[in-house]
Amino acid sequence: MPKHKQIEPKPAPYSVPMQLREPCSNNGLSYEERRRAGSTGILHVAARLEDPKLRLHEGELPAFEEVEEGTLMSFKGLAHFVSTRHPVTGAPITVVDNHNHALYFWCEAYVKGDIPLGLPLVHVDQHKDMRVPSVLLARERLTDLLFVHDYVNSEVHVGSFIVPALEAGLLSEVRMLDGDGAFEQFSLPKTPFVLDIDLDVFARDLAYMNRSRMREVLRALMGTASCITIATSPYFIPFDEAKAWLEILLEDAGIRR
Repeated sequence: MPKHKQIEPKPAPYSVPMQLREPCSNNGLSYEERRRAGSTGILHVAARLEDPKLRLHEGELPAFEEVEEGTLMSFKGLAHFVSTRHPVTGAPITVVDNHNHALYFWCEAYVKGDIPLGLPLVHVDQHKDMRVPSVLLARERLTDLLFVHDYVNSEVHVGSFIVPALEAGLLSEVRMLDGDGAFEQFSLPKTPFVLDIDLDVFARDLAYMNRSRMREVLRALMGTASCITIATSPYFIPFDEAKAWLEILLEDAGIRR
């Protein structure tokens, strides 16, 4: 009798690296223009490791590309995403490269019971990231982490990952911290919240911002958030600068000693 071919189960989300070969997610951005400029049309997504010290290492493969004045610009991602828990609060913390991956780790925090539905998001970023993707995430899919992983790596990109969380009820609202005015006027939330930091807020072109006040606010936020995601955003800030600022923030918050 013929043997039935066994179907291999999908690996757990972010347990192995993967490639984006179709024009979707971040690979869909400027895809045809990138191909004409010499891109292979392949972007890489790292696997995730647990590391209590959240040590970052740059990968060897492009995680983001753009064409500037006719020239292809390729940006390496992280060798691995890294996760741990806050040593005092127990909140999950994950560092990714491209920001859209944060959506998956918010869903994971919900599934693991770290956050309930409907918390506000404190979004620290030089960009709003509030574009609306063509396909939204249904609330009943929030607990299907394999589906969410596929969704994050096919339907959303670095500028469109927040609206799906709002529309699905995972998050209730967004409080933006994107400039000196926002940091100066900011007061710590009195209820639980999710903290999302894009390290591009420390990019050189924003050096005029009050770094001391930013660090003060972020120290307080990191010490009270129920879930923390951090993006290194390779297109918007060089890896070495993002890594240096992450180390400063972790030391400020007492997460790395």
